Amino acid sequence: MLSKKNRLANRKDFAAVFRNGEKFGWNGLFSLAKKNTLKDSRFGFVVSSKISSKAVTRNKIKRRMRNIVEHKLAKIKSGFDFIFIAQKGLENSTFEEMAECFDKIFKKLKLEKDA
Repeated sequence: MLSKKNRLANRKDFAAVFRNGEKFGWNGLFSLAKKNTLKDSRFGFVVSSKISSKAVTRNKIKRRMRNIVEHKLAKIKSGFDFIFIAQKGLENSTFEEMAECFDKIFKKLKLEKDA
């Protein structure tokens, strides 16, 4: 589970990222990223009922996305706010395919730490 310091929690923070975030999508996963003034990166996840009418399916997708981010947290540059939005088709993706989408997004936005 992501620690509290790594979560986007309030509506104001979500709105700021939606308004000013850099956008990129890949295979059913859409992301917005915005620089913040904190030393930690924070993450928010959105899975709408357009993906599935079943809450079980939506929650499964969110759990997978959180798990992937938690494992990649050490490789991601700090000081950014991220929102990941699931799009139609992501509900049929395997965990590995979803992880690959996150890799592509972080590489494209140049937000991986240098090795």
